[in-house]
Amino acid sequence: MPEQQLTAIILAATERGGMGDDYFENKTRHLLPLADKPLIQHLIETVGKCTQIGKKHIIIEEKVEENEKIKPCEESYKVIPKFGDRIDKDIELVGEDPLTQVGTFAAVHGYINKNDEKEFPLLVLYGDTLVEEDFLKRVVDRYYLEEEKKSRIVWGLIETERAKSNVYCAKQEGKKDCFFDCPQYPKKHTPNNCRYFTNTGIMAISKGAWDKIHRLIDIIHRPSPRGLFTFENIIKQALIFENMKTIPDVGIEIIGVVAPEGQWYEANYPWEILELNKTKILDSVKEEAWIKEKEETISIRKDVDWTEEKEKQVGEKIILVQRNVKFTMLNGARIKGPCVLGKNVEIQDYAVIENSYIGDECKIECHTSVHDSTLVKDVKIHHHAVIENSIIMEHSEIYYHAEILYSIVGKKVQIGSDVKTPCRRLKNVAGEPAYPEVTYLSDIGIRRAWRFGAIIGDYCQIGSGTVIYPGRRVGKRSEIHANCEIVQNVKPHSRIRNKDRAEIVGGG
Repeated sequence: MPEQQLTAIILAATERGGMGDDYFENKTRHLLPLADKPLIQHLIETVGKCTQIGKKHIIIEEKVEENEKIKPCEESYKVIPKFGDRIDKDIELVGEDPLTQVGTFAAVHGYINKNDEKEFPLLVLYGDTLVEEDFLKRVVDRYYLEEEKKSRIVWGLIETERAKSNVYCAKQEGKKDCFFDCPQYPKKHTPNNCRYFTNTGIMAISKGAWDKIHRLIDIIHRPSPRGLFTFENIIKQALIFENMKTIPDVGIEIIGVVAPEGQWYEANYPWEILELNKTKILDSVKEEAWIKEKEETISIRKDVDWTEEKEKQVGEKIILVQRNVKFTMLNGARIKGPCVLGKNVEIQDYAVIENSYIGDECKIECHTSVHDSTLVKDVKIHHHAVIENSIIMEHSEIYYHAEILYSIVGKKVQIGSDVKTPCRRLKNVAGEPAYPEVTYLSDIGIRRAWRFGAIIGDYCQIGSGTVIYPGRRVGKRSEIHANCEIVQNVKPHSRIRNKDRAEIVGGG
């Protein structure tokens, strides 16, 4: 009898992981502004296209505390356009305890214990990574190709050049989809016989493998640093035990499927989100399929395509500017692709827009500069402001001479004049600009990046002349007075006085 369809369990991103509650609360919303949908909706749609996956989609999510009461997270998801109306139909939100990705196994285990065996086989997907349909199909197809193995896990991997302790070494034997001989800490490797892989958070699990995982846990003495067993450390131990004679084989067949370039994107960290958005800008302008209504869209492929007649349609139609195309408007504004200019966009004199997405209803005033950035919708940038490598969410306003660098700004945020979110410390001890190593604790580990500015939560007000130091987070609905130096993270609902250097004056 053929095996039944997979049950997809999507583990939604949580408020944990070291980024701060304000950031993770709306994390999925930040990831796909170009597609006008959150990442979680993209995952649901991608899973729904796979015919080998059952119609029942499960999202495991936490409940949040509000006014001393436990409020189901689905209230925040219901307000997401095109997504909230699907709740109670083919999507179910479950989960009572705060979940982190480190607790993914515990989350799935808790859900399975409340249901019968008909939920198997499982397809588990971490909700803070972007997987394309082709790669998901490869994982599912490989699972069914190995049907004779009753105890198996098909594990999605991404190839990496980083040789660290949290990667897996695999010998190349001419089988693109397979890997084996995976020690915990690779000691020897050459470009000719070794590759390195990291976890994508996508795995298909049979009922037999699920039962044997419990046997494996009984002999594992090293859970994650937070005291929870994760799918990653469980699978890693299973691979190690296969080659150790002193430990009985648990009998779980691990089959690796490697994601080709462009079919999986990492989005655990804010700088990865910035890169993901830039990638999507390029994808949008180069794919004709993106143009749904050609009569409302203009695609500029060459510099000679730009004419005064087309210039008059800026704001009236969506403008797609292909890569490396440069042109200057009559008012002195300069555009360089890849760029997307939405409807009702106003671009004033001598503004510069390069490699960016400008959403509908946005207003770019004179002498502004927008580079490698995304302005989602109804964003207003006042004159002489600079926006670089940043995402500005809907209905926010950036005043004159502000500098927003390598940052993520929430919705309905007001940033005053001369506010700066530099991606470097202003001066080091030698009086020179310094690029610090900004460190975050992610859902599944720690990663460092050299450049990142700030994360500013929804509904914040930042006073003129304020400097927010690199890597700092400002919680939602916070108010910062003029000329402050924010050297520490700011909790939500805080008020910072002038020159308090991020002293919190009430808030929580």
